[in-house]
Formats: sequence, structure tokens, C-alpha cells
Amino acid sequence: MASDPVVYYSVIALGAFLTGLSKGGLGGLLGALITPLLSLVMPIDQAIGMALPIFILGDLFALAAHWGNWDRRLNWLLLPGALLGITLGTYVLTSISPTALKRSLAVIIFLFISYKLFEQRIMGKLAYRAQNWHGWLAGGIAGFTSTLAHAGGSAHYHLPAASGSDAGRFCGDIDSVFLSDELD
Repeated sequence: MASDPVVYYSVIALGAFLTGLSKGGLGGLLGALITPLLSLVMPIDQAIGMALPIFILGDLFALAAHWGNWDRRLNWLLLPGALLGITLGTYVLTSISPTALKRSLAVIIFLFISYKLFEQRIMGKLAYRAQNWHGWLAGGIAGFTSTLAHAGGSAHYHLPAASGSDAGRFCGDIDSVFLSDELD
């Protein structure tokens, strides 16, 4: 715990506030920054554990707003890979040192932010057409990165977007899979 309880609780409150903004659709990068933010005032393994209930609560509210507005086929394509990714992520999380975990978190967040910064250029040049196996791959990547850093968003986003989901259905798809990942 940080030496100053005001700083400690302020950072946790800021993490909860940023989660609300992120789950409300106002910040694609914000969700990935919450775990590193919390790790400034607590050990990394505690930061990962502290972020989980914050994300679950945020996803419950987001899912309630889009209840029933999801594509079951897409969820079934993402979930098997997500379970495998979560299992692998849990193994890595419990097997590596706190220093290695911090470095892994830094690499994942760096890749996530780099991708988000260049996403328009990357996706603009690709003629992407979703395939069923992409769901397994995206679910696996998202499950792994979500377990280690709570940053599985980018891997989940493109499958519903490429399938032509409207904005409400897209949010329902993403929220239902995120909550499933977090509860696994």
C-alpha cells in the first residue's frame, strides 16, 4: 500500500472513474491504463486483483444497458479461445516473478497502445473479412491479455465490427464476452 492512504484511495477511485468512462464508450485506451495506474500504489499482483472487481462491476452496468442485444454466434466463436487464453494467462500469472509480471504488463500495454494509435492505418489497408477461426484466435489473445493486464479489448473488437454489427449490438457483443472473460 502507498505510504499515504489519501493517494492510495484516490488512485483506486480514479481507476473506478476511468473504468466507468471506458465501459461507457468514452475511452478505448482508458481500460488498458487502469492496471498500470493501480500498480503505482500497490504490488502488481494486487493491482491485477484490485482491477478485476472494478471491471466486473463496470461490465455488469454496461451489459444491463445492452441486455439481450448481442449475437450469440459471435459469443460462441470467442468464448472457447478466451477460455484457453485465460487458462494460459492464469498459468503465466502464477508462475512468473513480480518483476517479470511487471515487464509482461508493460509489453502488453505498449502493444495495445501502439495498435490503438495505428489502428486506422492498419485496418484501412486491410480488406478484412471475419472467419470463424478468427473468433478462437481473438478470444485466445483477449483471454490471455485480459488475465495478465485487463487489456483484452483490441482482440475482441474486430470480429463483431467486421460482422456488420450496429453500435448497440456491437456493445452487447463486447460487454457479454468481457464479462464472461472476467468471471472465468
